[in-house]
Amino acid sequence: MSATIQTKTKLPGFISLLLVIALGFSLAKLMWLVLTPAPKIGTFTSSDAGNLITPQTQINYGKRIADQHIFGEVKVKPVAAPVTKQTTTKKAVVAPTKLNLKLHGIVAYKSKEGFALISAANGPQKVYGKGEKIQEGVTVSDIFPEKVVLDNRGKTEELLLPVNKASTKSRRQTSSVPLPGSETQKKPKRSPIAAPNSTPPDLTQLRQDIITNPTKLMDIVRPSPAIVDGQFIGFRIRPGKQRKMFNQLNFRSNDIITEVNGIVLDDQNKGAMVLNELSQASSISVKVKRGSQEILIDHAF
Repeated sequence: MSATIQTKTKLPGFISLLLVIALGFSLAKLMWLVLTPAPKIGTFTSSDAGNLITPQTQINYGKRIADQHIFGEVKVKPVAAPVTKQTTTKKAVVAPTKLNLKLHGIVAYKSKEGFALISAANGPQKVYGKGEKIQEGVTVSDIFPEKVVLDNRGKTEELLLPVNKASTKSRRQTSSVPLPGSETQKKPKRSPIAAPNSTPPDLTQLRQDIITNPTKLMDIVRPSPAIVDGQFIGFRIRPGKQRKMFNQLNFRSNDIITEVNGIVLDDQNKGAMVLNELSQASSISVKVKRGSQEILIDHAF
């Protein structure tokens, strides 16, 4: 009992000692924090960037070993590009047309452009140029001295010039056979160069206009076949819309043109030959039958 009492009396003193020691330690730490100066924080400069440790790139040892070609190098041969064979397309065979068309004449020029006299279904002759429509679905594709190439609804066909014995003769044959109704061949009279009280026409420009567009000839003269005793003897002419030009050329209504620059018009198909002659000649000499007389009309281009 007495021992327990002694222990209780000594315990407060021991605890007090521990508290004094802990308090002293805390005061010492506080004094250290107060009296010790704070460390200086330096600013980061660009010169310090070099001192930074950059991460080292990983070396690909597998690629290095492969590049040494320890087991030999495999050489790949270049593969040549496949050669494409050029196929030559064969020209399609142009078949003669079965259309009811007749080619009466062709006027072809050095520029490879010309005109063709074509009649459809035994109708009147008309002048057609390249690209013009003859009838529905049929146009002129090309014109050559001996044929006309047609586009018949997408099919290429050709219209050939008929072989005529009369047209195979020399185109400069002279008229040695007297005209029907005349007993003897008389020398034709020569018409004056210009008609009285008229201004000579510009034939150079007129010829160029007719070569460019032969239909303009129809504005001056309107030809029709002249038949005597069942025989074709030439073209009977009448004035067209340009009556003044008709008179300036010394023509008269109902004149019958029988010859142009030596080409005897004894066949209707020779009309194209006359146009072709006019495109190349430097002058024109027209023989006409006027009533019972034959007259020569000369003009220079």
